[in-house]
Amino acid sequence: MLFRCTMIEIMPYTLADAAFLQSKQSGFIIWQPDATYVILGQSDTPETSLNRDAIIADKIMVMKRPSGGHTVLLSPNTLIISVLDKSPDISQTRSWFNQISQNILIALKQCGVVNAEIKGTSDIVINNRKILGSSMYRSKDNVLWHGVLNVSEKPETIARYLAHPITEPKYRQNRNHISFVTSLSEQGYSLNSDLFADSFGRITGRVCLSCKQ
Repeated sequence: MLFRCTMIEIMPYTLADAAFLQSKQSGFIIWQPDATYVILGQSDTPETSLNRDAIIADKIMVMKRPSGGHTVLLSPNTLIISVLDKSPDISQTRSWFNQISQNILIALKQCGVVNAEIKGTSDIVINNRKILGSSMYRSKDNVLWHGVLNVSEKPETIARYLAHPITEPKYRQNRNHISFVTSLSEQGYSLNSDLFADSFGRITGRVCLSCKQ
């Protein structure tokens, strides 16, 4: 379905892990977007989540994903981690979600990002500034965790296209995007995505379906 919001077309979510959600094989993929996209969360609305004029002026594609969480910006300067499993018992879904976030944190630390930590529900931060946010979608058969790791995207870019979210974790303390978000690069880190994928795979025992074998 195609939605319109005062000259902004809201497209269905069709990026790499949309097809992954239909897969019958559990595992994970790690991928970089080929362009800049704004992705609305399941319950977000364009009117409250987007800086409309900037999106129209820069011809940014906007999609709406099926998973929860708030609106995010994806770009070639971000790394997306998508994990697919068979749906756990409903009572175990939250612990499954939290465990993935913990495993991402461990993999980052093994790659040298030593001062990262988890705050809020599942954000990964450095020096109290966010480098990764995540969300989850559960279907009848599968559950998908996907997170956006900011490798080198400037917070100013995020602030240009995204409005302040209507809800926020307590630790954000009403900070704007520029004060709240950071990147691995801004914090002095570089990340080898192949080594990160290898580390995450070893920690979790999952197969990387996007890695060169």
